[in-house]
Amino acid sequence: MRIHLAYITIILLWATTPLAIKWSGEGPGFLFGVTGRMTIGTVCILLMLGLSGQRLARHRKALQTYLAVAVQIYGSMLVVYWAAHLCSGH
Repeated sequence: MRIHLAYITIILLWATTPLAIKWSGEGPGFLFGVTGRMTIGTVCILLMLGLSGQRLARHRKALQTYLAVAVQIYGSMLVVYWAAHLCSGH
């Protein structure tokens, strides 16, 4: 069951990529696109953790790791979505 849940969650998360890039290129803008994508990803992860009964570690080292990874992913995605915005002619 865990493999199926992980598979479905990953598909749902990656299926949001075209939607978020579209948001970056038109409409609300690239900040909305990247923040929306990060929010959708967070909801997917929290849903998966809740359904599987697992908990996130909350000790200092784990929280530092979560912050470092979030900043890196958000920063990388911000540049990609900004480029999509620029390439769309806005």
